[in-house]
Formats: sequence, structure tokens, C-alpha cells
Amino acid sequence: MEALGLKLGSAFLLSLLGSPHCLGMCGGFALGFGAKSRGVGQRLLRQLMWSSGRTFTYVFMGMVAGASGAALAASGWLGSMQAAAGYVAGAVMVVLGLFHLGVLRLPAARPGAPLSGFSRLVGGLRMSRRPWAPFGVGVLTGFIPCGMVYAAAVMASTTGSVPEAALVMLAFGLGTFPALAALGMAGVAVRARTRFNFQRLAGALTVVLGILFLLRAPVGLSEEAEPDCPMCDVMPTEAPTMAGGAP
Repeated sequence: MEALGLKLGSAFLLSLLGSPHCLGMCGGFALGFGAKSRGVGQRLLRQLMWSSGRTFTYVFMGMVAGASGAALAASGWLGSMQAAAGYVAGAVMVVLGLFHLGVLRLPAARPGAPLSGFSRLVGGLRMSRRPWAPFGVGVLTGFIPCGMVYAAAVMASTTGSVPEAALVMLAFGLGTFPALAALGMAGVAVRARTRFNFQRLAGALTVVLGILFLLRAPVGLSEEAEPDCPMCDVMPTEAPTMAGGAP
């Protein structure tokens, strides 16, 4: 239970502290839903439905990751794979944090190019006035390639359980709600300087979380390496004797 709590907290903080990354990737969708809403109530509802759709996709990914972990557990490889997946998740967090800090850089690309085709694909649904449209767009945007989502999915796979992995991804999804909902409700873009400062803070904290997860990985391996003897703790060390001393 302690290990699950660590994963839930790490997943939530990963997305919460990585909010500047979320604003850059999905902020346009949040602003779009805010601009097309009538009144504060409808704007908030559309934001929550959109984020719920994304989280639905994340939970689905978590279930797939958990099923993979469960299969490894059944084959007896979960102990080794937990440590390996823990190292991968921690490494992804560290690398992602270094990108936020500006230590690592990707080759220059035309802004918005990776999402232009995708935006056209879901454009009609996003403009729809149907009540379920924001949720549907959220389900689709949940599949946008994202390093943080991949790190959380790897983390979820280390649970070796479908329900627990789903909870990890649910926690990750909930961490994305505040910043994106606030952006959509405000209906204005975040100032560049503010986004820069938050991005640097998110990078530093993400690196710290990654290092902590890397340190945790070998602990999980050592715990799984213990002999599988569920009765050892309840079996008496000596044979009981009957009253009167008879064996």
C-alpha cells in the first residue's frame, strides 16, 4: 500500500508540476472550449468534460499497462521488470525535467506542426454544440504523444495490477485539471514570462521526482526478491504440545 501511495502521489505531482508543458501541448483546446461557451457555468462544464475525456483515455492506458504488469507477475518476471520500469520512468522524468529547464533541447520545428493534422481531424467535433462533444475531444486528445503520459504509464505498469494502474493514471489525469481549467476559464493566454518561470520550476521539481523514483526502483526489486512463502509468518517454529506434556 505504501508503494501504491508513492506512485499515486508521484503521478499526481508529475502532471501538476508539469502544467506548463500541458498548457503548451493542450492549451489551445482549453481556450477553444472557453471561447465557445455561454456563461461561466457552461464554460466550467465544458472544461471539466474535456479534461474528463482525457483522463478517461489515461485510465484506459493505465489498464493496459496494468494488464502487462499482471502478465509479468504471473510469469514470475514482475520483480525484475518493476525495477527496470522504475528506472525507465525515473529516467523519463529526469529527461523531461531537463527539457523544461532548457538543459536539453530538441531541434527547431515549426510551432504547432505536429498537431496541425490532428487539430483538423478533431476540429469539427470541437466546434460541435452537442453536449458530449467536449468529452469526445478529450478522449482523442488523450492520445496526443506526450512524454509525461508515457512516464506515468510506465509507472502504472510497475503496480502489476489493473485496478491500481488505473488509479495511478487517474491521479495523473486529475493533476492536469487545475492549470488547463484555469486557462480555459480565464480565456486568455498565459504571459510568456510567467510561463517561462513556471516551466523552470516544473523542470526542477520533475527532476527531483525522477531521482526519487530512480532511488526507489532497486528497493522494489529487493522487496520482490524475498522468498515467496506466505505461510512462513504464521507457521509455528516448534510443534505444539498437548496439555500434560504429551507430544
